[in-house]
Amino acid sequence: MVQSYKDIKYILGKGSGASYNAGIDAGNGELITFLDYDDFWKKNKLTVQLNYLYQHPEIEYVIAKMRYFLEPGCNIPPGCRE
Repeated sequence: MVQSYKDIKYILGKGSGASYNAGIDAGNGELITFLDYDDFWKKNKLTVQLNYLYQHPEIEYVIAKMRYFLEPGCNIPPGCRE
């Protein structure tokens, strides 16, 4: 499906690290973001992050809170926190 969008580059990597690096190498914009197969973004995620970056030029990157969507009875993976 992603191949049908001309502005999106589809890169098949060898693990997430290699895929991230290939994406960074292939990028040609001012900023870069990643959206993994199991990620869910709120509608205004990029707007909020971009506004913050532009209002604070001394900041080099932003991150977001993480929220788990687990099946009933499943625990949060070890090493992760709520």
